[in-house]
Amino acid sequence: MRDRLIAARARIAEPENWLQGHFARTATGKAVLPADPKATCFCLVGTLRADDTPDDPAFSSLVAFVTKIILHRFKGRFINAPAFNDHKDTTHAGVLRVLDIAIERAPC
Repeated sequence: MRDRLIAARARIAEPENWLQGHFARTATGKAVLPADPKATCFCLVGTLRADDTPDDPAFSSLVAFVTKIILHRFKGRFINAPAFNDHKDTTHAGVLRVLDIAIERAPC
């Protein structure tokens, strides 16, 4: 789990690689699935999903783990990871902080 979280964070480490409102986009702005090799920008859930194969059970665990951190950190203000990522007040730095906490707390 920790390795996937580290990879997810690395994908959106630069602000230009993070987005809101879609799971993933290409460099030209076309919306694509997160696992598409042309994807260059990702939301929080999209970056967690980018390494997935179809029906990967690890994805659900990752999202549940990150959602738990969001619920705790923001005291229930957001009901899930997409709501947090896409909120108008959410920043790139805030998303990276959630991933940093997840990496710190993740089992190996």
